[in-house]
Amino acid sequence: MLPVESFKWLYRHDRGKDERFRDAWCTACRRAYKRLPEQRAKANERMWLNKRIRPELKEAARVRSKSYYEQHRERILTKARARGRAGKWLDNRLRAKFGIDLAEYQRMTEAQGGKCKLCGREERTRQRRLAVDHCHKTQRVRGLLCHHCNTGLGNFMDDVALLRLAVAYLEASS
Repeated sequence: MLPVESFKWLYRHDRGKDERFRDAWCTACRRAYKRLPEQRAKANERMWLNKRIRPELKEAARVRSKSYYEQHRERILTKARARGRAGKWLDNRLRAKFGIDLAEYQRMTEAQGGKCKLCGREERTRQRRLAVDHCHKTQRVRGLLCHHCNTGLGNFMDDVALLRLAVAYLEASS
């Protein structure tokens, strides 16, 4: 336990210099805390400069991260399962955004054979799973699409007339 002298006297700002109290942090801790933002800013600047001047550092970090995951995959997944988060995040997200649960998503995936409903491509990478396609007006779920088909429909704003114009354009130019 530190002596009382390690804690500075502070003035109450709302009552002037008449009323003082001791700081909750010792002088050394307060000094370190105040220095922290500067140290963070310098570290961030160094990181930004290193990535800008030497982009191979970013790639090296990505390779290290991927390698670590591959070496410790089972342990990482076991911990995630033990915490009960394996499908919980996805289940919560599906319920909030589309009104379906994880079981319904899995049933739809099995019904479609694990493939995109539009192009038939299978999208089973770690980063992406089949996206839930829905009507933005009625919020009705239409099916599961791969990333490319889902963003394509989104970019055409679900407008059938616009899609027909795109088809006509492609047919005319080929």
